[in-house]
Amino acid sequence: MDFLSFRLPESGNREHLRNCLSDLCNPNNEIWLQIPPHKKIALYNGLFQFLIRMPLAFNPLNASLGNLVLAGAYLQSGRNFSFALNYFSSLIHAKGVVMPICAENLHLAAELENGNIIVGQDRLKALSHKISKLFLTVHEHRERMSFDEIACRPPLYPQAKKYLKKCSVICFPMGSFYSSIVANTLVKGVGKAIAKSLCPKIFIPNSGIDPEIPGLDISEQASILLASLKRDYPCAENDKLLNFVLIDKNNGIYPGGLGTKVLEKLSILGLNVIFCPIVDKIHPDRHDPGILLKIIRQIAGQNNDDTTTLHH
Repeated sequence: MDFLSFRLPESGNREHLRNCLSDLCNPNNEIWLQIPPHKKIALYNGLFQFLIRMPLAFNPLNASLGNLVLAGAYLQSGRNFSFALNYFSSLIHAKGVVMPICAENLHLAAELENGNIIVGQDRLKALSHKISKLFLTVHEHRERMSFDEIACRPPLYPQAKKYLKKCSVICFPMGSFYSSIVANTLVKGVGKAIAKSLCPKIFIPNSGIDPEIPGLDISEQASILLASLKRDYPCAENDKLLNFVLIDKNNGIYPGGLGTKVLEKLSILGLNVIFCPIVDKIHPDRHDPGILLKIIRQIAGQNNDDTTTLHH
């Protein structure tokens, strides 16, 4: 659904972007015209519920409407994330099971290379320095207030642990590198659960611009991902945590490029690079879901009637 993938601009001051977001909640806005009436009501309500609870410090820079609708359902349900996920999954007819990595209500925080600490996912979008440490905290960012943010490591959600144990493939997919991918490795037990799983583990780096990782090439991203998993399970070898990296050398656009040094670093990490046509030829920031699914199924050892050739 195009509505759920719609994002606000990647630039602009906070107040202007908040006004743009408020305009989108006008039921007469053209963004609602192509949505079936029965879905329009539910989506509108989710966005409206977020807007009436939107913190004053929230910066909607490049914000995804799908995430905001989910957040609205979460807040309206009294912060019951399981309810919000089930509601959202039913609304978009999601295939498979969607579940949280942990059950606690926490905030994402980051320590930057200059020593500053920022709290809140929305503050990871326009960074002046690289992230040196990502962690979870119970503290919430408030303007004009300072305090020591305390890192915490909640336990892995029991159901997620069961799925990790029996799954046929574990995939670290494209998405905001820190807030969508690395964030899921911060809970206690996830690194060990992944290491103990015997299935293939795949990393699919972003193609295009990810504002959370300015200047980080694919080998650096893989190193950060492995290091985060090893914080939970230090004795794990790399090949127990990650095996394959999927790259489109023809259509993909990756920070730092795909030079010899990058590929050598990936090899030193023990990762198998698979070159495959997974990036959209017209939109380099998007991946072809059909081809990507076929390749993942091949790596997982599942039979496919229509296969795609993989090149190491």
